[in-house]
Amino acid sequence: MELTYPVLLVSKKKKSVHVELTGSHLGKCTNAALKGGYFNQMEIYDSNGRHYKVDEVVGVKPLNAVWRWPLEVLMFNSRLLKAELKTTLVSQLELKEFKSVVAKVINEQKESWESGVGREAMLNDLAAANGIEEVIRIFRPEN
Repeated sequence: MELTYPVLLVSKKKKSVHVELTGSHLGKCTNAALKGGYFNQMEIYDSNGRHYKVDEVVGVKPLNAVWRWPLEVLMFNSRLLKAELKTTLVSQLELKEFKSVVAKVINEQKESWESGVGREAMLNDLAAANGIEEVIRIFRPEN
C-alpha cells in the first residue's frame, strides 16, 4: 500500500476519526486497542482519493526505543506499538465522492463535533474545500 499523506483513518463504526500527516505513526496503538480490534475493517483514505480497507494486522513491533517504554506505560498504561496493516484498495474516489463520505462521517458523529468547532462549521469547510487533502485537513486544522 503506497499512501499519499495526509491520510484519514475512519473506524468500522465511524466512531473514531484520525488524521496521520506522515507514515511514521500510521498503525500506532496500545496493546488494549490492538486486542479490542481497533484496526478491524478500518477505512483509510489518502490525499489522492484512494480508499483502502484494513484486512488484518500482520505484524506488531514497539513504536519507540526501550528507554521510552516506562514513560509510555505511565502515560498510556501500555507500551505504544506500531501495527503493520494489510489493506485492500477498495476504490479511487473523486473529490465529490470523497466529500460525500466525509459528510456522512461528520453527520454520524454530530455530538462529538459540537464540543469542538461545531458540525455546521465543519460542513461549511467541507463544502468550500477544493481538494481531497484540504478535506482531510478539516479534521486537523492546525496543521
